[in-house]
Amino acid sequence: MDKSANLDVLFVEVAELAGLEEVVKVQEDRSAWILGMSETDTVLAEWQEGVRRMLFMLEIAPLPQDSFAHWMSEALQFNLLTMETGGVRFALLPPENRLQLLMDLPEELMSPSQVAIVLENMQRIADEWRGLISTDSEYATSAEDNNGTRAITGEIDIPESPDVSPNSIRV
Repeated sequence: MDKSANLDVLFVEVAELAGLEEVVKVQEDRSAWILGMSETDTVLAEWQEGVRRMLFMLEIAPLPQDSFAHWMSEALQFNLLTMETGGVRFALLPPENRLQLLMDLPEELMSPSQVAIVLENMQRIADEWRGLISTDSEYATSAEDNNGTRAITGEIDIPESPDVSPNSIRV
C-alpha cells in the first residue's frame, strides 16, 4: 500500500474519532484531503513527502481593512510563541487577506487519535480568533463618531492559545 492509500485509511479513522462531517481527497495524483469539520469549516491536509509531515490549514477569517495592521501585528507576535503553541502559526492568503491557521505534524506522530486532537485544538483556536476579530470589527463599526470617522480603540487582549501539539496532551 502506498503512502497516499495509508493516509486515506488514516483519515477515515480520524473522521470517526473526531466526528468529521466529510473527508474528500483533493486529487488522486496529489496527497491532499479536505476535512469537513463543520458546516462552515474545512481543513486542508496536505502530505509533504520531502519533509515527511502533514500540513493542516484552517481558514479563520478575512482581516478587516480598518484594523488590518493591528491583526497582522497580533498574528506575527503569535507566530513567535512556537514553544507555547506547539508550532501552530498564522499565514495570510491573498488577495482577500484571509487569515489561515497552520500546523505541521511529523509522520511519526500521525496516529488517528493524535490527528483528531490536533484538529480539535485548531478548531478551538480558530473560534477564539474569529470571536476576537469579529468583536473588533463590530466595535470599530460602533465606534464611529458623528463625522463618520473611526474613533481610537483600545488594545484587545489576545488570550493565550493552548498548545495543540500532540506532545501537549493532558489526561
